[in-house]
Amino acid sequence: MRLWSNYCRISHFYLSTRLSRVAASWCCPRGSRRFPVSVGDRVAAGRDTLLRLVKALPEPPKTPITVLGVDDFAFRRGRHYGTVLIDMDSHRPVGMFDGRDGDSLAEWLRQHPRDRGDCRDRAGGYGEGARCAAPQAVQVADRFHLWQNLGQAVEKTINAYRSLLVSAAPPPEDDTMPAEVQPLPEKKIVTRLREHHTAVHQLAAQGLNKSAIGRKLGLHQATVRKYLNAVSVAELAMTGRHGDRLEMWITTVEVDTLTPLAGFARHLRRDFDAVRNRLTLPHSSGAVEGNINRLKMIKRQMFGRAGLDLLRKRVVLAH
Repeated sequence: MRLWSNYCRISHFYLSTRLSRVAASWCCPRGSRRFPVSVGDRVAAGRDTLLRLVKALPEPPKTPITVLGVDDFAFRRGRHYGTVLIDMDSHRPVGMFDGRDGDSLAEWLRQHPRDRGDCRDRAGGYGEGARCAAPQAVQVADRFHLWQNLGQAVEKTINAYRSLLVSAAPPPEDDTMPAEVQPLPEKKIVTRLREHHTAVHQLAAQGLNKSAIGRKLGLHQATVRKYLNAVSVAELAMTGRHGDRLEMWITTVEVDTLTPLAGFARHLRRDFDAVRNRLTLPHSSGAVEGNINRLKMIKRQMFGRAGLDLLRKRVVLAH
């Protein structure tokens, strides 16, 4: 079917409908299934018309948001930034605005009230905006940037002591074996984990259920389940959430002689509650980072020339 030819006239409504379908299929990966456009279609329309139709496409239906993800992105790195907001339950983008300041976030939150939590970047503006507009919400810091900042502090610490590293000693001329390196003593917490892990598995092998094991060892049933699900102590140490240990760790590192790590620890106090919640609650910022990558891909498709209104429309409809 041809939409246009030199010898026929088509109503404005019909042509607009077909063009809207073309715009939707370009804007949304799933649009081609909802708005089929045949390969033989010919559309006589300029790019401004298609862009106008894209901007006029209807928004997805609004649904209640319980957990909101917030992160920034660069229109132009180092100069111009924006903010994208993600529904953490559906992983869908639900909003976007210019800038990354707390006032803009607070205004958006007042227009879209929720009662559970925010999974956000550790930028100070976002934290202040969330506290002003949604003081009842639980704020959770971004895990990725926590690990990134810790890694940078460790790297600076190692670089500071690089000059103290010496080259390896030459091998001895005779066949004398080098002295055996003694392992460091095991930490008390690891010893306790190992003892509990062994005891729980031994009692389970005797046929006791989780409640009976918990009563015998003085452990909560959820803790017993965690030990039973762990194959080894190393698995427990690597995957546990221990937000309750954050205060003790910060206090210890702050007085250490390792200056970069001490600075990192002091910086955590500025956002202590959100960092502790990150180390305690199961929320993950993976959905936010995934949408940021998708946003960057859409920007590259439009050669970085899209304004906020067009970029927002494509990001919201691209999920």
